[in-house]
Amino acid sequence: MSRTLAALVVCLPLAAQPQTTPRPTTISAFFAQTFEERLRDEPEFATTAGRHDYDDRWTDWSKTGRDLRRAHRMERLRQLSAFPLASLNPQERLSARLMEYTLKKQLEAE
Repeated sequence: MSRTLAALVVCLPLAAQPQTTPRPTTISAFFAQTFEERLRDEPEFATTAGRHDYDDRWTDWSKTGRDLRRAHRMERLRQLSAFPLASLNPQERLSARLMEYTLKKQLEAE
């Protein structure tokens, strides 16, 4: 899990497709789902991470693709805020704060 969380924190541009999967019920499931979506939406990152399921694709850098990633980041930020920080263990709390910071910075940079 630490490896997954570290990968999320390093660079976290998220999905270029609208979110259709149900909201995860635990923060760990949320992190895992977010990471899997990133692999799908950034095939080059997936390859770098050793996942070759998406080697036949490129990231969609069209305006539509960028707009979808922005909407997805906003949705992830909204979903993240639903997890009460007080109920998380220290590692989860740190990961949640880092994810929140990263998502906000990515949205500001667009």
